[in-house]
Amino acid sequence: FEPLPTLLEDEENVSLADILSLRDSCLTELDIWATCLECSHSMKSIAHSAIFQTLCITPDTLAFNTNG
Repeated sequence: FEPLPTLLEDEENVSLADILSLRDSCLTELDIWATCLECSHSMKSIAHSAIFQTLCITPDTLAFNTNG
């Protein structure tokens, strides 16, 4: 297992597509469940926002910040 490269100071987000392209293997079941859980928390927090109606989650739009 090789860790992902460190983000530069001005790079705060990395997409799921970026993560998958840098890995030599697929996500583990635990990784997938953790991603689903965090997505559901994020979606719940914006459920009453106008952006929620047009939200499209894909590997290119799902982003992770440096805080996890």
